Amino acid sequence: IMRLVFMCVSKLIAEDSGGAQGPAIAGDLQSAILASMRAPSPGFVEQTLARVYALCWQLVGSDNAALKSRQVAAMVMVALIEGAGMPRQQRAVALAVRALDIKIHNLDKSSEPSESYLPPLVSSTNYKNCMDDAVSMICIARAIVSLASYETTLVALDIEPSIRIPSICNNVHEAVFTHIASICGRSQLAPGVKIIVFESMAIWLQETAKLLARCLGEVQRGEERDMHAMAFALGQRVLILQRERIMGYLWSYWDDPIDAVQVKVRTIFEAFLDIGSTMNQAIIVNPAIAESALTHADSAGLSKATSPGAQDGNAFLSDVLDLVLTMDWSRKVKYSLLAALCARINVLDMLTGHTDILTSCLETMAQVTMASRAGQLLTALLSRAADDIRCAREQAPDGEEEEAAALRVETAHMALWKGPVTAA
Repeated sequence: IMRLVFMCVSKLIAEDSGGAQGPAIAGDLQSAILASMRAPSPGFVEQTLARVYALCWQLVGSDNAALKSRQVAAMVMVALIEGAGMPRQQRAVALAVRALDIKIHNLDKSSEPSESYLPPLVSSTNYKNCMDDAVSMICIARAIVSLASYETTLVALDIEPSIRIPSICNNVHEAVFTHIASICGRSQLAPGVKIIVFESMAIWLQETAKLLARCLGEVQRGEERDMHAMAFALGQRVLILQRERIMGYLWSYWDDPIDAVQVKVRTIFEAFLDIGSTMNQAIIVNPAIAESALTHADSAGLSKATSPGAQDGNAFLSDVLDLVLTMDWSRKVKYSLLAALCARINVLDMLTGHTDILTSCLETMAQVTMASRAGQLLTALLSRAADDIRCAREQAPDGEEEEAAALRVETAHMALWKGPVTAA
């Protein structure tokens, strides 16, 4: 462990060109590790890792360190908290209090690490600087999303609302989202930091979609039912409470001058849609899943995890579609958003209910500046229509009724396209 930490942190700091502080930290770290290896003493591993933990905090908060070094230091720090040998509840408290500066109601001493290499929590100047620095916080948040397990980040905590955590949340996973979202809205971020911020948001949404797919895929029993209930409530809150904020990122940054930011924002939208699709699929497979999860949450004292209202994934996708369609056809982002939606909704229903989509899209093809975006949407619509027809034919056995049903799907798609194409 010490050698891995030495390779990941010490070498990066030594190569850091940001100033003299990097090599100085590297020298301290090297001396601590090598001294422990040469003269082993009782507890030398714990003492060395405690030193590494402290140095990681120093590096994360260092403005002179390179961004890559600060990211690696944050990942080592989170890995040290996760691997400190504490019970799940204490790991969650450690991540919340130590890494995210979250206040928890009725926090007792039993939640503090015992017989661990983690030092007692001290509010030092360096720690406060980390908590107030956008780069430090996004490095820590990204490390938690990437490394911390669901079993830790979804543990229910009695979090005290504050300026840092203004919204109601009761676990580390959602607290991380609040931290990332607060940085996403800041102006004048450096290009490299801006990319990492939106990448962190995309990773958070992707991990949430994976979590929902795993937890809602089957009925859980025992302690796992708590996670099952919290996962469903988490999906509800993302779809309802965070929709406006996430859609705001799309309007503002889809055509960002930085290409990498555009890619991350597109990933954010696709992951957001995946969450809605996962919730919808879970309800289709088991219609009682929502009532079961929320009932168990109430009986287990997790009612704080429930959302103010309920909405299934299908209604969510329909709402997003309606929101996108209210945009003017002169906005380039509209075509890209509709193209992404095509893979997740019923295209026949969409084109039947909104007959102007094909007409407007074909008319836009005559505009040089908009033709590529319109072509992207037309390609997505044609591809989805071809997939629907192919699936209908493959699923149809030799029976006449099944073949007739497949033919109706093909005829329906052709009828929708015939008029607008002829007119164009």
